[in-house]
Amino acid sequence: MKIIPLIHIKKRKIVKSNHNNFENIEYLLKKYEDAFLYVLDHDGLKKNQPNLSLFQKLSKKHDLWVDAGPRVIGDIVDSVIAGASKITVRKNLIDNTEIPDIKEIVENDIYMTITPEFFQQSTNNIFKANINGLVLFNNDINHLYDFKDQSYFKNIVNNKTYVYLSTKEELHTLKKFNFEGYLIDIEKIEEFKKLGI
Repeated sequence: MKIIPLIHIKKRKIVKSNHNNFENIEYLLKKYEDAFLYVLDHDGLKKNQPNLSLFQKLSKKHDLWVDAGPRVIGDIVDSVIAGASKITVRKNLIDNTEIPDIKEIVENDIYMTITPEFFQQSTNNIFKANINGLVLFNNDINHLYDFKDQSYFKNIVNNKTYVYLSTKEELHTLKKFNFEGYLIDIEKIEEFKKLGI
């Protein structure tokens, strides 16, 4: 099981998962220099203003997996130029007609966030579009408790799926799925390692 440290960017700076200021972020970034770093860019997601200059700075010492809410292929190219090795796209933000063309433009791994509505759809079209894997965020985890959704989810979890793990309570539910890895807030990784992840 892979653990990917996750950082939040809001108002052009790295913040804790509760969006408070980070006193020891430099120490934590240095500690996880050899790991992929998942960058959850709230400015990009909510305002379509990704923090490209911060990506450039971080990419000097980290392999970046950027989730900044690209709307068009050009946004993905911008993130790649700024240093992203992997990109997450959100189906609700990007035009569906652009998804098949992404891999013709960039060679980087492309992941897609999934939602409960996604469970009800066939995933064949997504993987024909050369998406490398899926990302599930905890606001959608409650749907895993529903047996019907679980059966859909088990069908797609074989494709590289990563899940954002934010609380200890979620761990019991999520352990029964065969995830490729967990995305964990950088300040919480040691806490989760004590639980046997």
